[in-house]
Amino acid sequence: MSRLFLTVTLITMFSTTHAQTFTDYQWENRVLLLFTPSVDKPEFVEQYERLRQAPDALAERKLKIIVVGSNGQSDELSVFVDGEKAARYYERFEVQENEFALFLIGLDGGTKFQASNEVTPPNQIFALIDRMPMRRREMGY
Repeated sequence: MSRLFLTVTLITMFSTTHAQTFTDYQWENRVLLLFTPSVDKPEFVEQYERLRQAPDALAERKLKIIVVGSNGQSDELSVFVDGEKAARYYERFEVQENEFALFLIGLDGGTKFQASNEVTPPNQIFALIDRMPMRRREMGY
């Protein structure tokens, strides 16, 4: 009986700690959701590469990246979600499964910016974040 309880507890703990969603970051981090039908989609490739070139700016702004789609893997820059969890993201944000989309989620969990089927320069994202009231407080303004 206790072995079953321990097994169920460990499975639950493992599932919970590795089941990151953007709401898990609320009040701790801003989130950039990148929706892509494939990690080979040109818009995604360019957007992701541009973000990879700015790790200090991402960290300074407490910005986490969640990639929503198929055929990818989590890495040091982002968390990747697919399957059932991805389907929930697509439904919640009303994104078509064949399009590339970007959503910036603020510390409060609200959508602050969105773009579809186009690459958004990271400096544009950073400037938007830097104008947010909570970010201005972080910067001492």
